[in-house]
Amino acid sequence: MATNLVEAGARLRVGVEGAEGHEPDVQMMFLMTSGEELRDGQRPRPHGASLDIFGLRPHSRGHLRLATADPLDPPLIDPRCLSDARDLALTLRGLRRGREIMAAKPMSRYIKAETEPGPKAETDEALTEYV
Repeated sequence: MATNLVEAGARLRVGVEGAEGHEPDVQMMFLMTSGEELRDGQRPRPHGASLDIFGLRPHSRGHLRLATADPLDPPLIDPRCLSDARDLALTLRGLRRGREIMAAKPMSRYIKAETEPGPKAETDEALTEYV
């Protein structure tokens, strides 16, 4: 099978309360891989699929600083991902919408089980821990 890994993508609006505008706010990418091959020390599952979800216009801001005056030294990077509560709210909303998409026909007939975050992760707290 030949693949570029990302088999399909979509930009859609999941809408977070208080957000303005009508443009898409998340991007979803469907991959023909379980994603587990990226975990240290774990043997990947031979079959699987992933739906990756990204906020398109994050409010969180990180920092990039020089560690020393030597240009060969690596910089100090603090991405501060999801440090703005609006980004976390959008991510959780996108994750829930992604679950709806994967559970709908015709996709559901190809899905045996959700492995991550897992069907027991339903609360904002459980999903936040996963993210």
